[in-house]
Amino acid sequence: MLKILIGLILFVHLGSAQRSTAPRSTCSRWPNIRHTTFDCSGSHCTVNCTTGYEFEDSNGQTSSEFNCINGKWISESGVSKCEAICDPACVNGYCLSPGSCVCLEGYTGAQCESAISDCDNVYPGYTNADVSSDGTFTSFTCYDGYTLQDGNTTLDMKCENSQWISIDPNQNFAANCYPMCEYKGIKYTTGQKFKVECDNECTCGTDGDLSCTSKACIGQCSGDPHCKTFDGLSYAYMGQCSYHLFKVDDIVGQEIDIISHHTSCVYFADPSVPNASCLAGLTLNAKYFGRSTSIVFKNDSQSSVEVNGVDRTSNLPIAVLGGKIYIRKEDSNVLSATFSDGLKVTWVSKGYYESSITVKAPISYVGRTRGLLGTTDGDQTNDLITAEGIVQNNAAIFGTSWRVTEICDNSTFVGDAPDTCAMYPERKAKAVEACSYLKSEIFAECPVDATGNYESCLIDLCAAQNEEAFNGFRDIAYTTLT
Repeated sequence: MLKILIGLILFVHLGSAQRSTAPRSTCSRWPNIRHTTFDCSGSHCTVNCTTGYEFEDSNGQTSSEFNCINGKWISESGVSKCEAICDPACVNGYCLSPGSCVCLEGYTGAQCESAISDCDNVYPGYTNADVSSDGTFTSFTCYDGYTLQDGNTTLDMKCENSQWISIDPNQNFAANCYPMCEYKGIKYTTGQKFKVECDNECTCGTDGDLSCTSKACIGQCSGDPHCKTFDGLSYAYMGQCSYHLFKVDDIVGQEIDIISHHTSCVYFADPSVPNASCLAGLTLNAKYFGRSTSIVFKNDSQSSVEVNGVDRTSNLPIAVLGGKIYIRKEDSNVLSATFSDGLKVTWVSKGYYESSITVKAPISYVGRTRGLLGTTDGDQTNDLITAEGIVQNNAAIFGTSWRVTEICDNSTFVGDAPDTCAMYPERKAKAVEACSYLKSEIFAECPVDATGNYESCLIDLCAAQNEEAFNGFRDIAYTTLT
């Protein structure tokens, strides 16, 4: 009986063990794969990866057929799961979700393409620029119309010893871009200096504004006579008439007209030195909104002054035209008329061959003047512009066009300035020695460029027939610069 009972127990146990190890013949309703959709029928399923995913290690496969075999879903192409797609691919990391990389330690960037440096937490500062950086290298490009302090528009930096430094050693500065300055249609970079009218200098600031010096524009006629325009063009004009030296009438109700009077030089009696014309005086006419005045500086021994036809020499200094003009005697033979806006006219009366007229015009007159002293636009090529508005390269035609017809109907032009040093070669060495003094450092800071007066000085000094004349011409050449 005991044997029968033991046999029954073994039979039941063995049978149970055999049933627990038998394979299943059915599968779940569909494959249990994440990020997929299914189309199943019985023991067969078509499995598709959802958008942004593909089967792992399948070279881009997104669909596969699955069959139920021994209770398991088996892919006909051997795939088992869908993984996220990152394009471009993750370089030093893995794709967590479509287009999103998770970087390995020590790397950064959208595709984990850049190694993390010590500079990441100390990003280089910049203004007015586009920037791109991978943590090790950074590039800056200034916005349109902006430049770096060296005038360039790009700056590249690298991380070295935990600091951002410029790759170009000549660009050892912060990546700050500044607006460019503009003057007469030309653009200038921050810190750039350039010359403008009347030898003034402008500097482009960091805010795009220009800072310019405000030296007066200086025009001058002297001697027999030699003229230099506001823009520095020197020429000689031997006319014998009255001429509009300086004229401004571009503001309604206001007008300034400085007239220089030229006559034959009394001193040049030597017929071998023809074609001489010297300054005999000047007339200054001014109008301000219905009020007018006429000031005459004479070339006589008293350096006389007339205001509206009345001699006022003994009343100096005086203010006229409601305080708009101040007239004074600066020296025994030096008269000046100064306008309230800074315009100054100086007359030096030393006899015909030594007299001079100097006009100092504030920068507010730039581009507004006409007459024998030319324009004030910084361009010498248009200084000899006639009263009719035609640019000339012939001083005779230019000068004659500015004659004051109310004073003299016919301008007497007596020819170009003679080459007196060629006429009197024995006088040249002495003249060169004296005139070369104009090029010395003593005159370097003078308001008028001395080098432009050198040729005029030679003409006058070679014409001097005696020591008195020589000294007179020399002195006027020196004093007209100060």
